[in-house]
Amino acid sequence: MSEKKLDILSRRACAYILEHYMERDLDRSRIAAALGCSTRNLSRAFEGSGVKLHAYIRILRLHRGRELLLKRSHLSIEQIADRVHFSSARHFATRYKELFRLSPSEERKAICKRK
Repeated sequence: MSEKKLDILSRRACAYILEHYMERDLDRSRIAAALGCSTRNLSRAFEGSGVKLHAYIRILRLHRGRELLLKRSHLSIEQIADRVHFSSARHFATRYKELFRLSPSEERKAICKRK
């Protein structure tokens, strides 16, 4: 597949993922099937962007989790982790801290102090 076609596929995949990232069963096979390509070509298209496919989905879900957290919602961190499809609150908190440099509980405390 040419670089141009891979670039187009990458953009189509991003658009599809943005529309479906909150669906629990979203994975590489489903995305490839929806776009009419092989999982290999889908992975190759993402390699060019510098972000792996699963990491892109995880980052989107973490941002959604942060939105839920910042709304000062009544949801526990465990509930937020479940809503954004992480296997556990611990896994969610670890990945959250990697991305945002604060744990979800630290971020929630910081929000409360600002009020």
